[in-house]
Amino acid sequence: MGRGPVVVLLAEEASRWPEDLPGGYTFYLLDLPGFGRTGGPSLAPEEVAEYVAGFLVMLNLGSPPLLVRGGGGGGGGGFGGEGV
Repeated sequence: MGRGPVVVLLAEEASRWPEDLPGGYTFYLLDLPGFGRTGGPSLAPEEVAEYVAGFLVMLNLGSPPLLVRGGGGGGGGGFGGEGV
């Protein structure tokens, strides 16, 4: 995490993101249920959207930009996220 505007990163696995993220932002990288190191069954796109919305509400993050890589695309699409 850094300092600056919030950006949420969605990925099947946290390790799929490059290590070099630009400075000046606060990044939240979600490892989605059923992927990577997070156990449980994979979620349908609508469930991913609900999962992400709950995360944003719990941390009072508002509506930050969402960057999506891999299977996270289902959730980002429901939020107007940007595919990567």
